[in-house]
Amino acid sequence: MAVTKLGYKPADFHVNEQPTRFEGPYDSKKLGHIPYCKVEWESPEASTREERLNSYSVRFEIDLQRKQVVGMFLSGTNFWRLIPKIDIQPELESDYRNRIQSHTNVPVLNLNTGKPPNILRKQ
Repeated sequence: MAVTKLGYKPADFHVNEQPTRFEGPYDSKKLGHIPYCKVEWESPEASTREERLNSYSVRFEIDLQRKQVVGMFLSGTNFWRLIPKIDIQPELESDYRNRIQSHTNVPVLNLNTGKPPNILRKQ
């Protein structure tokens, strides 16, 4: 199940129970049978502040013909996680200019003024 693959427990969001809403598949006179559905689980109606803080909504959109999840919506503070650490440092503009200049004979525009370096200006 997709919720488990994301590292969540299905019981925490009641996705191991009947959904609170189910739409589809659809039949249209013009388009025929559309093998697509939406399945949704909403947290029970909140009556306390704590329940409101822990409310959630889970929705999966499924292509029934390919048997694939094609859309997912997870909302609620229970889905929050720590921001992942990114081990890169931003490149300084001066370093970028030096790197680009060493690969081409074309001078780099001055990013602060938008004008070319002095060597290209007509005297």
